[in-house]
Amino acid sequence: MSVTGAPNADPARAFLDHLPTIDRLITVIARRNGLSSTDADEFGSWARARIIDNNYAVFSKFAGRSSVSTYLSVVLTNLFHDYRNSVWGRWRPSVTASRGGPTAMRLEALLYRDNYSLREAVEVLRSSGVTLSAAEIGQIAVSLPARQSASEVPLEVLDGTPHEADGVTTEVPADADDDFAILRAAVQELAPEDQVIMRMRFWDDISVADIARALRLEQKPLYRRIEAIETRLRAVLSARGVDRERARELLSSDVVW
Repeated sequence: MSVTGAPNADPARAFLDHLPTIDRLITVIARRNGLSSTDADEFGSWARARIIDNNYAVFSKFAGRSSVSTYLSVVLTNLFHDYRNSVWGRWRPSVTASRGGPTAMRLEALLYRDNYSLREAVEVLRSSGVTLSAAEIGQIAVSLPARQSASEVPLEVLDGTPHEADGVTTEVPADADDDFAILRAAVQELAPEDQVIMRMRFWDDISVADIARALRLEQKPLYRRIEAIETRLRAVLSARGVDRERARELLSSDVVW
């Protein structure tokens, strides 16, 4: 994909070419929003999985009216809002915080949505460019109305898809006779980074070595990881009445799943 040209005919290639830009933007967004390293990693994996959804629709829709970097920045910012909404639910600042401006609204969210202590919230705000002193931020905190803290709800609970469960818990899709629908449902239950890995490996036929380099993973453990994911998917298919031979065909098929 050129910087200002028409969409690339190969969106999977575009994804790989621009993955460094995607990762850089994810880091910027995570830092700007005060995410911990763990939360930043989870958001990054989730965002990459969303970008490859629907045959890399994000890249297919790029019309060249801006640079790719600008376009991806908008896409990832919107994805972050979706991610936060899915994890914590939609958050609305109080009237008091809204009147106090961006810093007051951000502080309120840190304290009552994200469950930061005041000390931690001060550090997040200062590290993101707020020039107020700790005492001044404390005064804003005192002025805010007390709100019930939001409890983090895991994505798998919200989605009804416990992707890290030990057992096979795939919900039967409405068109259960469609083997590919069963496979797609099983893939969607995987952790976001595992979804990316499997789609790159089997959908786009990208080598394990290239996947390891693109996602900055160690190559040797990645082989075992892919084998473990394949085993899980075969178990799901088997539990739904798909025999071993058919399961092998499905996993090696070039049909979009």
